[in-house]
Amino acid sequence: MDGSIINKSTILLNFPELGYHTHAQVFLKVAHHEKSKELKEKMKTHLSFHNNVNTVYKVNNGWDFMIETVHKNIKELNDFLEELEEKYYLQDKEIHYLIEEVKKEGFTFS
Repeated sequence: MDGSIINKSTILLNFPELGYHTHAQVFLKVAHHEKSKELKEKMKTHLSFHNNVNTVYKVNNGWDFMIETVHKNIKELNDFLEELEEKYYLQDKEIHYLIEEVKKEGFTFS
């Protein structure tokens, strides 16, 4: 099953216990620009390798990416987003702070 049904075995961390108290999902949209396709690819690579980004999704409905990010505090998250705005010409962002985990990785099949 490994590789065909099971993509990855992993450990789920308790972020607050590690000192990371700001957990958010952020929608990102790159501005229309002559190099926007290239910028999107560069941003996707940057996000994929950034230590504070836990998950990256390519999405639709007016957004380019949705990321799950974990930071020590709101200022650290804000600094991260300002860097993205400057480097990748973000047109828009929408931040959703994750307050309480109700269910995670709970899919079952019959």
